[in-house]
Amino acid sequence: MAITEFASFTASEAYLADSALGDAAVAYLKKAEGIVHGFQVEDKTTAYIVITWDSYESFEKLLKREDYRPFMESMKANLAGPLVVQHIEFEIDSSNAFGAPVTELATMTLKDGHSLEEYSALIAEFNDSEVSQTKGLNPPIAIGKIKQTPGSYFTAVGWDSVEV
Repeated sequence: MAITEFASFTASEAYLADSALGDAAVAYLKKAEGIVHGFQVEDKTTAYIVITWDSYESFEKLLKREDYRPFMESMKANLAGPLVVQHIEFEIDSSNAFGAPVTELATMTLKDGHSLEEYSALIAEFNDSEVSQTKGLNPPIAIGKIKQTPGSYFTAVGWDSVEV
């Protein structure tokens, strides 16, 4: 089953001055099925890398490669803080959300007494409704479990622009 790796970090001054410093990392990671990267709209110092792996095992294989440690060392020049990595098991294809010009992201934990099935049903109802045809929205809304944080979920929504 495909899994989406979501990495976020505060960009270093060097990376902010020249985002081409990240090109080597993107080239290295292109071995995955899909990769997108960019900066947060609200905070231009927060950078994201989103990678779609064909399976979690493919990601684990990368960690065992001889060139992985040198790659991670080379990434340090781009980081002004820790690299936070999460793996999301989306219930449906998330490519519309991450392929859109703007992607809205939310991490959530359900309140006691509520289930992912309940939330999934609401999102499925929305995705099947006329509301999903809202101008500027790139449906479907994708939700998934965060592998590293049981009980936490990730939502991704694609938009044509921030102003929609």
